Amino acid sequence: MLGGHGQRAAVVEHGVEVGTAHLLALTARDEEQEREFIRNTSNRENCIFIVGLIDDKIIGSLTFIASPRKRMMHRGELGIAVLKQFWGIGVGNFLMDYLFRWVNSNGIINKVDLSVREDNINAINLYMKS
Repeated sequence: MLGGHGQRAAVVEHGVEVGTAHLLALTARDEEQEREFIRNTSNRENCIFIVGLIDDKIIGSLTFIASPRKRMMHRGELGIAVLKQFWGIGVGNFLMDYLFRWVNSNGIINKVDLSVREDNINAINLYMKS
């Protein structure tokens, strides 16, 4: 159980369900919403949900969600999270590298958008490297 919290949530790596992990304190409704999000993400060629694992425990995740509209399907929004105790060991770099390898092989995506707090210097540095 990751962090000692909650119920199980399905995880997806590159559109394929790879297992379950205790990630958050989820209600049954929250868990079903997460499962629906994962199903929707895995069924679209221009979206991806990646998890970072250490010893079969989720320690980080990255989502890239692009528009389903034909005119906008070439661009999407990036979101990334890494558990604090795993900051500074390359998890974010790994997730970003995986994303950009996928983007380069995908043939659809040509713009990645993201937002970051201006005081999150580690995230800014990560994004600038990628």
